Amino acid sequence: MKLPNINPKLFVAGLALCVAGGALIAWVSGMPFWGGATIVAFALVFNGVIAEVEDNAADGVKNPKGNLK
Repeated sequence: MKLPNINPKLFVAGLALCVAGGALIAWVSGMPFWGGATIVAFALVFNGVIAEVEDNAADGVKNPKGNLK
């Protein structure tokens, strides 16, 4: 399996978003910081998976003509 080519700037931006989201969750709810950061990280990954599935679906961005008749 080939590893994806990751843009370092996007990786740092995603990491910063996880840190900021974790801090906000910790501040608002009293949850530990790492718990909040983990929730945000999983939400980002899950959102990416859902977006990829939708893009590859019939009539999606990567398959505009669709493969269903």
